[in-house]
Amino acid sequence: MPASAFRFLSVHTVCRPVGTLAEVFRTPNSILRAPPDEPVDFRPIDLLDPADADDAAKIVSGERNREQFGVGFDSSQDHFVARLDDVTIHRLTFYGFECFRIFLDRGVALSEPYAAHYKADWPLMRRPDAANLDMEGERVSIYMHHELEPELTVSDPVMYMLDKGAKNYYHWMCEVLPRMRVRDAEPAFSPLSMLINDGGLLPFQHETLTTLRPALVTPFPWRCIRVERLYLSSFLSSGEVTPRLRPWFRELRSRLGGAPIAGMPRRLYLSRRDATRRKVTNDAEVAAALQRYGFVPVTLDGRSVAEQLDLFSGAEAIVLPHGAAGGNLPAAPEGTLMVECHARSLLNPTYWMLARALGHRYGIVTSGAPAEGEPDYQADMTIDLPKLLRVVEAGLSALP
Repeated sequence: MPASAFRFLSVHTVCRPVGTLAEVFRTPNSILRAPPDEPVDFRPIDLLDPADADDAAKIVSGERNREQFGVGFDSSQDHFVARLDDVTIHRLTFYGFECFRIFLDRGVALSEPYAAHYKADWPLMRRPDAANLDMEGERVSIYMHHELEPELTVSDPVMYMLDKGAKNYYHWMCEVLPRMRVRDAEPAFSPLSMLINDGGLLPFQHETLTTLRPALVTPFPWRCIRVERLYLSSFLSSGEVTPRLRPWFRELRSRLGGAPIAGMPRRLYLSRRDATRRKVTNDAEVAAALQRYGFVPVTLDGRSVAEQLDLFSGAEAIVLPHGAAGGNLPAAPEGTLMVECHARSLLNPTYWMLARALGHRYGIVTSGAPAEGEPDYQADMTIDLPKLLRVVEAGLSALP
């Protein structure tokens, strides 16, 4: 298959600005840019054991996190809704992830098909096939790509909901699903089909999509297609670190029929005993130790989205081994104590960032050997109980 060269360009540079969502719907290659998101105070981690100071520094390191996870701390970029006409969507596997790219023509791809500012630079930084050219003093990166060969043309207008993490509960709840807010804001978008990853809907996807009543869902089983009219909605802000997630979750919980249930535990230990990876090897010991402080061990496997949001909405303290269950954190009340347990081989900043955006009090406990090179997404952890209890006690003592 022949190869061709292309550049990444931002959607902001290729679309004409308009003033309303209705104009976006009517106007080819247009974009509505919303005001910047509320600023997030990325202050240091609140609660940690002195032995975890080096690991805490890695969690809050912007340079490290952009390199390893494609996560930046800039929440100042505005969010947008755009219309793109006559584009090609291409599926590829990149560093073990299924990714999707939007090509405007043979030589230009959007730099944010993932629709988040901080994620846009990640594939650019890590691509092994880039050539950096000096064009009249400007550094320009050129990339190689197999020649695009669309398998079919989609003539009906569709809304872009594709995402490399759509089958993961956290990414679905905090990144993919909130893009549907545009359907509530402008009736013209309501009948559009939602273009989502193929492979069949998982129960949490089916529950939320049914509740939000999309007109149609169009799975994406192809390698490459041409779309005559594509609507692209960004995250609620430039990324997952946005206070706007809280009212969105409140609305979602209301539509799912959730309401406070008497007798729900206020202190939760999110056990991973049913997980297939990143298990806690001393889960029973951790659960028993935390029960002395009023924590109730719960698993989320098999629970509906409504049940999960109800659990979190009444919590005052949560102990969370790193995992997708954190996708429910926007449902927790502001000021909730969150203590996250990390394996040192996977020090991921996502929930520290999310806790900062939501006004939660955040602590960490780390365990195991550090990673050598790339993060180990499969690593189990043995939680250091004395460290965990010291952090939990400090956090509980500060609760109102």
